[in-house]
Amino acid sequence: MSFETIDTINRDFERYYNNGQLKEAVATYANDARVFASDKQIYQGLNEIEKFYSDARNDGNTKVNLHTEQVIQCSSDYSIEIRFRFY
Repeated sequence: MSFETIDTINRDFERYYNNGQLKEAVATYANDARVFASDKQIYQGLNEIEKFYSDARNDGNTKVNLHTEQVIQCSSDYSIEIRFRFY
């Protein structure tokens, strides 16, 4: 995926998450996605990713401001993105 495509998906995630639509936010991830989180854990798959974001919201992180820093195209169907912070 291109930088522009990932950035558009990030805007969708941001809108859903900030509006409390967690399932819709998580649905922006690929089924086999991984989140390498600031707690040094790796969350793999949509169920674990949803739990990560649910716990984040429960901890008071109810808003995100995503910054698409870098997208590394590894193959035609595999990209790595480096991004965001809670605020």
